[in-house]
Amino acid sequence: MKNNQQMGNTNYPNYGYLFYYDYYNSENNSVSKNNKAHDAILNAKVSKKEFEGLQLKTIYPGLVLGTGYTHNLKGADGFKIGFYFDHTSGLPVIPGASIKGALRNAFPGRQSKIYKNPKNKLVQKRRAKKIEEAKYNYMASILPSEKIKNLNQTEIENLIDEIELEIFEGKVKEEGKEKKLPTAKRDTFFNAEIIKGNKNGEIFGDDYITHHKDPLKNPTPLMFLKILPNVTWGFNFKLHDGKISAKEKEILFEKIILYFGLGAKTNLGYGQFE
Repeated sequence: MKNNQQMGNTNYPNYGYLFYYDYYNSENNSVSKNNKAHDAILNAKVSKKEFEGLQLKTIYPGLVLGTGYTHNLKGADGFKIGFYFDHTSGLPVIPGASIKGALRNAFPGRQSKIYKNPKNKLVQKRRAKKIEEAKYNYMASILPSEKIKNLNQTEIENLIDEIELEIFEGKVKEEGKEKKLPTAKRDTFFNAEIIKGNKNGEIFGDDYITHHKDPLKNPTPLMFLKILPNVTWGFNFKLHDGKISAKEKEILFEKIILYFGLGAKTNLGYGQFE
């Protein structure tokens, strides 16, 4: 969508369209960067948007999304790595499915499946068991204390398993059997959206990754697009009371996001919030 749209009090172009369609010029069998599109993206500003719910702000060095997408034309300058934009608004969002996956990764259930699978090697099982134990301990440390203060270790682990099952699979255990919850009573994860830019209203910046194809040659820096620090995001969930309350679930999610981060390159410090 190429036409201007409205967000809050700010008219803006569809930045996803600029990034993926208007970014390169093709003339006389050659390709060059469209500097106007490049500058329009980096100069993007958004106004503050009213939002009720969990709000978190990016910290240095920022947030990276959608690096698995292709955005690289051989011989052309500019951004060499893809980025994720909402198709309709053209603004960056953090997909609800990605948030759900990142949150679930803090729970131990997937590790349990690895070490219980007889097809996996012993070394895989041992590693999975250690990770599972660490995740049980982490989850126990951030659960509401009144929920676990009178429970032994086995009961705490069972509670964590049931919370994971309820939130991420929409199931509860009744008389030792798993039962699906009605769709209307399952927790839902919506896309996170930008609520406010930094102090200047800006949201985008550029950065570089330097990969070494040959240890004896100078590396080639690759430019990529990122969300700047101090950009506020709104996280929206439709949560239901269960093993823990809807409010306790949101607090749990906030703690996990603040600890592990979201998006790509979190091992390099990106995707952290406050």
